[in-house]
Amino acid sequence: MCYAYVWRGMFVLWMMFGLLTGCSVVTHPASGLTQTVDGLTVTLTATTQPVVASAQSWHIIVTDATGAPVEDAEVYLDLVMPGMAMGQQKPWATPQGNGRYIAEGAYTMDGPWQVIVHVEIDRVDHTVPFRIDVQP
Repeated sequence: MCYAYVWRGMFVLWMMFGLLTGCSVVTHPASGLTQTVDGLTVTLTATTQPVVASAQSWHIIVTDATGAPVEDAEVYLDLVMPGMAMGQQKPWATPQGNGRYIAEGAYTMDGPWQVIVHVEIDRVDHTVPFRIDVQP
């Protein structure tokens, strides 16, 4: 009878650990991930679920500290898989107006990726990292 309580307690702790760790990892940017760095707010949105070797479009919105759209910035992504030598994957974003940019590319392997958004304004490079988990 005592063992039943121990197992039940372990099960509850295991479930809580799973919920907490699952909530702390960003896995899919379809709804938009937003971070503020150096007074710039950058939102990264993917048009589809990130899947290996499938075409991917990323929509990037850049605003300044007042919330005004940032026009005429040089924006590109740096796709990095931590711990892997994947070569350079740096798709440039095309300006769409009103602080919006679009970049296209593909993930070459499943697992955790860093999508680093580079926003260059007046020769100053602002980097905004996002973590994305890519499915096989």
